Amino acid sequence: MALTPSSMPSVLAQLKENTHLQTSLAEHKIRGDQHRNNFEALKVQHNRLQETCQRLEEEAGVARRQKTASDQKTREAMSKLTEERDYATSLVSQLRAQSCPTVVVY
Repeated sequence: MALTPSSMPSVLAQLKENTHLQTSLAEHKIRGDQHRNNFEALKVQHNRLQETCQRLEEEAGVARRQKTASDQKTREAMSKLTEERDYATSLVSQLRAQSCPTVVVY
């Protein structure tokens, strides 16, 4: 295509359009790179949060098992103390029934 004075406006318009397209393409590429980087960062954060969540769920399970064991020990201790109290009460009642004046209960 030969460059003539009459074809200059057309050539300038094509150059302007080409420049606009290149600028637009570069902007889209930059946005695509930003989206890709954001996605990768979010993926890393998501994995980290999943690991944290899993660790916390495991810790919660351990805490629940410890609480259950502690509750069971408490129930057993209370049962034993209740038996001891009942036994002591029955002994005191028997001694009172015998009217033993030397028994002092604290």
